[in-house]
Parts: sequence; structure tokens; C-alpha cells
Amino acid sequence: MRKPLLFFVLLMGVISLKAQRVLDYSSSNDHSAPFFIGVHVGTQGFGLHLTYKQNDFFAYRLSVSDAPVGFNNARSWGSQAYNLHMKARYMNVAAQFEFRPFNRLDHPDFTQKLVAVAGIAYFFKAQADVRATPKNAYYYGDIPISPENQGTISGTAKWKPVAPYLGIGLRAMKVAPKLFMNIDLGTYYLSSPDVSMSANKLLEGNTSNEATIQQNLKNYHWLPVVQAGLSYRF
Repeated sequence: MRKPLLFFVLLMGVISLKAQRVLDYSSSNDHSAPFFIGVHVGTQGFGLHLTYKQNDFFAYRLSVSDAPVGFNNARSWGSQAYNLHMKARYMNVAAQFEFRPFNRLDHPDFTQKLVAVAGIAYFFKAQADVRATPKNAYYYGDIPISPENQGTISGTAKWKPVAPYLGIGLRAMKVAPKLFMNIDLGTYYLSSPDVSMSANKLLEGNTSNEATIQQNLKNYHWLPVVQAGLSYRF
């Protein structure tokens, strides 16, 4: 986790140095109200955001997002089929710094809207839960054992709450007076997840695979963000 945080600090320094040079050029001369409130939806679920525009180049955003995810599926391991029920939830509050390096009159309208985003989030919840139950009867010789009597396997993966963010986006795409569309593309860098397993009845021995699953998931750091939103200027 230290390397991504160090990279984030260095990036902020580079952006600040570059910004000092950019401010010497003519800006878009947009002196509109500096506060925006809005909603967003995407891979991070849905949420609310508040933005303060310091000037034509710098803005600060505070957001909260909630992404409940779930699905049911059937998978097979060896000769045994299982019904899987998975649910995950990622709920966070994020503080972000935005820099629009091309927001000057001598640039095309599209590039004026480009923004680089860096920030950090605190996840109130970043967890995935999986429950697997046998789909079919298991035969011990000629004796059938129903799925209910075979047992259940459950697993949980939890990530630590603090995660840096890097991304790009488009801002100030006007939809109506005082109403603007925003687009974000980026990623959070999460810690390696902590994995725990439990099982009962005939499947109890499967808990010995906990260390293997922990090892297989240790590189699952990236949580991508593809998001669209609407902001109202007030």
C-alpha cells in the first residue's frame, strides 16, 4: 500500500508545479458560481457529489457512493456441481483533486473539458461474500445424499478501508442552463483482501483451502471506475 500512496504524493507535486506554469496563460474566463451538487451512477453504484471550483484549472470534489452487487450462478469443480450465491458491497466517501490543464481559450472545446483526477477514499464497506451449496445428490456407493445433507461452503473477502484513486474525466458538458454532465474513468488501488472460509457437514474439510484462496486473491487490487453524472451549479 505504501508504493501507491507514495506515487500519489509525487503526482500531486508534479501537478502543482505544472499548474504554476499553466496559470500564466489566458483562461476560459468562466467566472460562474463555484459550487456544484450532483448525482452519479456507474461501476461504483450510485451516489452524490459536491464540487468546489477554485478557478478555471482547479476543483475539489467530495463524493459518497454505494455499490451493492449480487448474482447467482452454477459452477462445477471436478464431478460436483454447486449453486453459487455471491453478494458484494463497496460503500465509500472520497475526496478528490481535479486539474484541467487545457482549460484555456487557445485550446479546442473538447480538450478544455479534460480533467486529471487524484484522490483518496475511505471504504465503510469493501467486502464480497460467497456461499456454495451442492446442486445434485451425492452417491456414497448406492446411497444417495441430498444436497441439504452435504452441507454448505461460505467464504468472505474483505479489503482495508483506505484506497488512493487516479483517473481522467470530462467536465462541464452543458445539458441545460446550470446543468452539466460529467464522465469519469479511473481506478482505486485496494489492499490485498483478507479471506476467511467456513463449511459444515460433509464439506467441512474444504476450509483447508483458505490459504490457497488467500494466495490466489492477493493481487486483486484494482477496483475500476466507469461513471457518468449530472451536476447542478448553484
